[in-house]
Amino acid sequence: MPVVVSPPPAARAAIEESLDLLAELGVEIESFGGGALVIKALPAVVPPGQAERFLAEVSEGLADEEARQRIRDPRDRVLATVACKAAIKINFPLTVEKMDWVVRELFRSSDPYRCPHGRQIVLRIDHDTIERNFGRRGWR
Repeated sequence: MPVVVSPPPAARAAIEESLDLLAELGVEIESFGGGALVIKALPAVVPPGQAERFLAEVSEGLADEEARQRIRDPRDRVLATVACKAAIKINFPLTVEKMDWVVRELFRSSDPYRCPHGRQIVLRIDHDTIERNFGRRGWR
């Protein structure tokens, strides 16, 4: 930190409209001139090397019409992005204990079937589909 970024005009506008909100959430950004912004602080869950990507995702969430329909409050859209940054990603090694903890915490949430952005994370597969895909027809 600090990191200078030059987002596209639409992203810059979405960010500038939300500077107070972003500051409340630990994101300090200032104009740097020539269409650039300087990122001075980010939430601890965002690695410094990911500052530009994080800002792009936040601005996308703030401006995206589909995201606006799923999550109406801009603060919640930013928080969803922060939560996704802190989430366990694919191919991240976990112990059995950590996996157990993740599942227990997931089902304590208000909507354990969706990510913070509202996307489905659980898929129901009926028994016939499992049998068909594993070549075990009639093994019940």
